[in-house]
Amino acid sequence: MVSAVSSTFDYKKELLDRYETYVRDTLLLNVEEWAKFRWVISCGVDPANISGTNAGDRNIIESYIELGKCNYEIICSLGYCKVSLNKYANYPDSFDGQKAIKDFYFHTGAVLDNLSRIIFIVTIQDAASKINRKGALIRHRIDRGELLSDYKAQIPSNYYSHLTSVMIEEIVNIRNIITHYWKIPQSNRSWPRSELSSRKAFAWPYSEPDYANYSCWTSIEKILEDHLNSMIDLQNNIYRLLVSDITTFEKNNGITIRSPV
Repeated sequence: MVSAVSSTFDYKKELLDRYETYVRDTLLLNVEEWAKFRWVISCGVDPANISGTNAGDRNIIESYIELGKCNYEIICSLGYCKVSLNKYANYPDSFDGQKAIKDFYFHTGAVLDNLSRIIFIVTIQDAASKINRKGALIRHRIDRGELLSDYKAQIPSNYYSHLTSVMIEEIVNIRNIITHYWKIPQSNRSWPRSELSSRKAFAWPYSEPDYANYSCWTSIEKILEDHLNSMIDLQNNIYRLLVSDITTFEKNNGITIRSPV
């Protein structure tokens, strides 16, 4: 089994690639638990780091590599969220500033879906080879929505509770609004926050009278800051669980991950 993370582990001293380093050292995001997971999977990039009865199985090798792919996408996407927030804060009324809002929620979605994919691969029996009705590997396609609807009873309950917190539900609803509907009404660089968790389609301020009923107007910058902080907390909480559960991945697949030197 992979060795436990040392109590003296210092994520700020880990040798990372240039993008990972940028997120950690320039954007100054707290990715300590992410770094611990990266350590316990030995980065998840080299199949030579796994051994055991099934170490030559193509699906198991690919699922191990997929942990590394998803983990890398998560830290980059967290960084993109921060960059988008900074762009909006600096240019809130510009076209680029408005685009930054959409970019922000696109990247929160990437974090959520890649976290969900890692949870699926680590905790679900036979996740390496499970296919859907069309014969496609589920681990390539699964997202947060499918994980919570189809595998709620199979994933540890702590994962479910983190992925369905009030703040995460608000983030997901905004992502869906921006993706599938139209612009959320703005007034003095604010959104009607009381509506953000439940409403899908908003009234058009130019002609639809329901617009006048919106309340609890809150600074968009403040909302983005709240959501970024929530995403940072979420990934740290989930990675804390994943670091402990990586032994489940090893047992499920009949392999051992070589500990980093």
